[in-house]
Amino acid sequence: MEDIIKKILKENFSGWVNVKSDMEIDQRINRMMVGLGFGDENLDKKLRFLTQPGHPRYNKPSGSFSEKIQRRISAILVLQYLRELRNEGLFDPSMSGFLFEPFMAGLLGGTMPRDYSKIDIVTKNKSYQCKLYGQDSDISIKDLHNLREGDYPTTLLVGYKLSNSSVEVYSIETHYLRQLTYRGNPRQTVNRAVLSGLSNKGSNFSFTINLSQLDNQIIELLGGVYNDVENIWEAVSKLHYNLETMFTGITEEGEVSDSIETSANNAQIQAKNIDDLVSQFIKGVSE
Repeated sequence: MEDIIKKILKENFSGWVNVKSDMEIDQRINRMMVGLGFGDENLDKKLRFLTQPGHPRYNKPSGSFSEKIQRRISAILVLQYLRELRNEGLFDPSMSGFLFEPFMAGLLGGTMPRDYSKIDIVTKNKSYQCKLYGQDSDISIKDLHNLREGDYPTTLLVGYKLSNSSVEVYSIETHYLRQLTYRGNPRQTVNRAVLSGLSNKGSNFSFTINLSQLDNQIIELLGGVYNDVENIWEAVSKLHYNLETMFTGITEEGEVSDSIETSANNAQIQAKNIDDLVSQFIKGVSE
């Protein structure tokens, strides 16, 4: 039981995922994608996977039932991040796409420099400037005219939020944009129409992430063990709150706790509940 509590404290889960307090989204997403067999930088393929995670092409036929369940849960955790980002409004241009950059960094397997340069994400082969905009926004490219090669990213990664359930993503090599700043009538900005026209050149591409079916996809992926997994994460969330109440003296509802002993007892009961639920889950996937 001690190991369970240490695990919860270390991971700091609240529900399945807690994107608002999770400062390692890029690393978590990358680990999950590598575990799913996506160890390269092919962002187009990864985005397509997120919209059709149950498609046979993404599910290895080999492996035990429990291994297949583990792969599915990895996929579901990535989808849960997307669902939380959608539900909490964190894929929102008014917040500068608060978590759009680390989410994309995780998919790309890249790192995020902290030097406040024009480069937001660095991978083995490329560098990216990554931003989220409203669907009618213009993007400034005037700096590309003056910056030296190496000071600007190799690729512009832009997300346009079309609705609460839809984000249109463009990956455009910056040398195509740079050319626009040198023409007879040089451009200072570009919009969706311009990026759309460039999206079929070279390795450029565009793809629309549709989040409207996330809930159904998550249920379908887990099939018969969905309720078991959901119950485990709900219990984990309750234990998290029990521990916070024990440490701070303030309940989930913001009220003063009766005593530290009561909170500690509730935490122990919930930890035992998690132990039982995990055993039930293991039994279910082993049969």
